[in-house]
Amino acid sequence: EDAVIFLYVGRMEACKGVLELIDAFTHQPIDDAKPSGLLLVGDGSLFESITQKSITDLRIKVTGRLSGSELLDMYAISDIFVLASSFESWGLVVNEAMSAGLPVIATDKVGCVDDLVVDGETGLVVSSESRQTLSVAMRNLLDDISLRNTMSCNARNLIKGWSLENEAEIIVSAWEKVSS
Repeated sequence: EDAVIFLYVGRMEACKGVLELIDAFTHQPIDDAKPSGLLLVGDGSLFESITQKSITDLRIKVTGRLSGSELLDMYAISDIFVLASSFESWGLVVNEAMSAGLPVIATDKVGCVDDLVVDGETGLVVSSESRQTLSVAMRNLLDDISLRNTMSCNARNLIKGWSLENEAEIIVSAWEKVSS
């Protein structure tokens, strides 16, 4: 109940960085004063091996694929969203996480980081090449509740004004400026 929950939602495939996320999480020192958990939501080719890892570390929970109110509940009980992909064209789950008021840790290979994850404001952007930077980012948000709360508010505020229509207008405006 007191644990800080890190959340991943998505396919359980190598390119999604789920194994790297588990590795970064399990290398966190266990601190009874600051308990943490990792909640993994999804399915895919790595599901069985990830489920086996959760058996050996009781701080890790794997739910399988969820949708609707069950998925919304996972966002609601979580504190930090993590997307450690080695390639992600956008990452719509980041939009969902920010709508739920979660600060986001994402790699520099997640397409939406340029538009949504303002490093140090709505979340943290880390190198996809380094489990160590992911682990440090996770530790920073685990340790600093004030930063986590500020990023949570900033994430919710940024995403509430975001829409495909607004983004399309920005692109059209940029094209008009370039072609003038």
